[in-house]
Amino acid sequence: MFGNIKFGAKRADNILKQFSYISYCRECGYRKNGVYDKCENCNKKMQLIEKIYIGNFAEKCICDKIIEKFDYKIINVIKEEQNFPVYYDIHKICKLNHKTPKKMEFLMNKLNAKRTHFSETGIKTEESIQEILKIL
Repeated sequence: MFGNIKFGAKRADNILKQFSYISYCRECGYRKNGVYDKCENCNKKMQLIEKIYIGNFAEKCICDKIIEKFDYKIINVIKEEQNFPVYYDIHKICKLNHKTPKKMEFLMNKLNAKRTHFSETGIKTEESIQEILKIL
C-alpha cells in the first residue's frame, strides 16, 4: 500500500487552509505567498497568481516505501522537495535579471535548495530573491 485515505471535516478544513495566493513580480522573478502590491526586491507591481496548494503533497515515509520497492529517482526528488516554499526557475530569474546561470549543483549547495520534480531548472529554497541574485 502506498497511500492513505483519511476522512473528516476537520482534515478537509486543514487542507483548505493550505491554499494561498502567490504574488509574483514579472520584472525580477520574486515570489511570495499572499497578496502584495509592490515587489520587496525591485518595488515594481506584483501580479497575483490564483490560489494554489502550497502544502506538502507527499509524505516522506510513503516516498521511502516506494523508493525501497521500485527505486524511482523522481520519487526521491519529490520526497526532498517537501517542506519548502514555492519554486524559482533559475533560467527565468537569470533572464529577467541579466545573469548567467550557474551549475544547478553549485546553486543548490549555496542556497540550501532542493530540485523540483516538474522543472529541470526549478529549485525550492527558503533564501530570499536577493540572496539568489547575489549568488548568481
